[in-house]
Amino acid sequence: MLSDMFGGLVIIALCIAIFFLFIGYYVIIKGIVSGADDERKAINLGQVLISSDKLAFSDENRVYRDILDKEKLNNFNSNDFFEEIGYPNYIYFFEVYDLDSGEKWVMGETFDAEIVKVFPVVIKDGDDVEIGKIFVHLEGIK
Repeated sequence: MLSDMFGGLVIIALCIAIFFLFIGYYVIIKGIVSGADDERKAINLGQVLISSDKLAFSDENRVYRDILDKEKLNNFNSNDFFEEIGYPNYIYFFEVYDLDSGEKWVMGETFDAEIVKVFPVVIKDGDDVEIGKIFVHLEGIK
């Protein structure tokens, strides 16, 4: 009789352990998928930013992707830009660094972001060309 009770308790314990094991895997997989979605959104925002005619160098024929115009950077209005693009339930800001001159432009309110993506760019100032980076900071609102 005692061995039957012990056997029943072992079976119940195994069922509970398997149940929590499956829930644990579900939570882990959901977190991975959610994190990948956030990463994708940060990459998309960066791609839109480096291709935008509001920042990228352009002539009468085309917009040059990854080549930012320094004059446009100096006159950039992030509020207008954020109204045109964005994701609901996310906050983000951008930083542009000119690695040659050390100049920095920040677009949006800064915060400690969960996800940061970096994109290499060229910054054109008249006939001068300098190397730079754009940092896209993104975080979901919980």
